[in-house]
Amino acid sequence: MLAKEYLQQIKRQEFIVRTLNDEVEEIIAKLGIKAYSYNDEPPSQGGNPKRMEYLIYKKIELQDEMDQETRRLCEMRKETIERLNTLPEVKESEVLYKRYLKYQSWERIARDMNYSIRQVQRIHGEALVHLTTLID
Repeated sequence: MLAKEYLQQIKRQEFIVRTLNDEVEEIIAKLGIKAYSYNDEPPSQGGNPKRMEYLIYKKIELQDEMDQETRRLCEMRKETIERLNTLPEVKESEVLYKRYLKYQSWERIARDMNYSIRQVQRIHGEALVHLTTLID
């Protein structure tokens, strides 16, 4: 696997978590729940109790899946940071971290590091080569 593909896995995983979160929020909106606790009585609505039961079940199921995917995302980020910390140059680690974990623009990275955009892109290229050797 190439370094860029490896780093982009985190973005895909974040998308999965965001999508699941959106689905959970959509179900909560359908249920009419603003905030709740497990000790409270369910909101009384004149709707179909079977549908409400289904939506609650689906929300719990999606929430469990989202929790699992969030844990996976945290592990991926932790592993990636550990790998970045093994790169030969700190500036390489910093560029890849800012670009792929913080999603910063070339301009922002260059400004923060006091380099030209071209220098940052060169460091980025070198860092990808070094990271690829660590992944394989």
